[in-house]
Amino acid sequence: MHQVGHPPDTLPRLTEIHQLLYERVLRNGRAHVETLTAETGLAEAEVATGVADLLRMHLLRLSPQDGALIPSSPEVAAAHLTGPIEAQVQLHRRSIEQIRSHLLTLNPTYIEARHLDRGGTSVDVLTGLPAVQAELGRLTSGCRTEVFAAHPVLPPPEALDEGLQRTLDVIERGVRIRTLYPHAVLAHPYIQAHFAKMTDHGSQLRTSDQVAERIIVFDREVAVLPDRVRPSGGVGAVVVREPAVVEYLYRSLDSLWSTATPFCAAPNRVGYGQANGDLRRAIVELLALGHKDEGVARRLSMSVRACRRHIAAIMESLGAESRFQAGYLAAVRGLLGPSGAAGADRTPPQEEPAAGPSDDA
Repeated sequence: MHQVGHPPDTLPRLTEIHQLLYERVLRNGRAHVETLTAETGLAEAEVATGVADLLRMHLLRLSPQDGALIPSSPEVAAAHLTGPIEAQVQLHRRSIEQIRSHLLTLNPTYIEARHLDRGGTSVDVLTGLPAVQAELGRLTSGCRTEVFAAHPVLPPPEALDEGLQRTLDVIERGVRIRTLYPHAVLAHPYIQAHFAKMTDHGSQLRTSDQVAERIIVFDREVAVLPDRVRPSGGVGAVVVREPAVVEYLYRSLDSLWSTATPFCAAPNRVGYGQANGDLRRAIVELLALGHKDEGVARRLSMSVRACRRHIAAIMESLGAESRFQAGYLAAVRGLLGPSGAAGADRTPPQEEPAAGPSDDA
């Protein structure tokens, strides 16, 4: 027979016979097995089996007065069947919370042991912004020699202001601070002002055309990375203490640092300053590889609008009619090459001032 439902294994499957019997009882308001057999033309055994199934699923119930079959709504039937299951689910949830609460009493002991074992081979996962901030604060305050970081996105002004004094305190302890940002952040005057304060106090800042991911390395012993693979939907981080992994991350970051442009405030803190040529060259290189505007903007950590503004200026200076042609002409004229390696035959693009804090980087 045709099946009209796919219930769990504990329930019979609904068939056309079930539907026919249920509809007949609904129309009559109440019925007996004998009546259903006569009205439907089904065999008595089929009716008896179908009625038994409907009673089991609480779609029918027996009248206490005369034993007649009385229909129930599917919602009421579902409540009868799911009620005990929901009660068990709640019980299991309470058990889960009790187990977590019981075992997590040892969490401070675990964290303290991890902190003491600075030379150990461990990876810790932090979930939630408070936990991440607390661990970063602890690592910063305990840092002895160097904080080496890369940040691929533009920090909001309040975040910079909040961390300024904490960073200055670290510098006063004699800790070296090196920070790498993408060129695109220099379009914002407040970033230039903040960078100027930092460099005045001894912090080292450089910018590069592409900064792929955020990373902070403390004392060349501990690395903190964003956790982007766990489906938690919130803020998370991974703290790595495995020496070989930390050394690899440190050397990779140091290699990027060696080719980056040292920060030098632009005149009147407007524009990209010394980084302008590298930024334009990076755009042209990506265009020559066939990247779309959105892809170029994403790789260079800038908005699509700002990217298109740069592309338009580059195309105009090269006399190109398409983005690909701009890349080709730049290659023919020798404008592409290693960052900062401009030769005698290379004419750097003209500086394009940024509009200000409200303009997208």
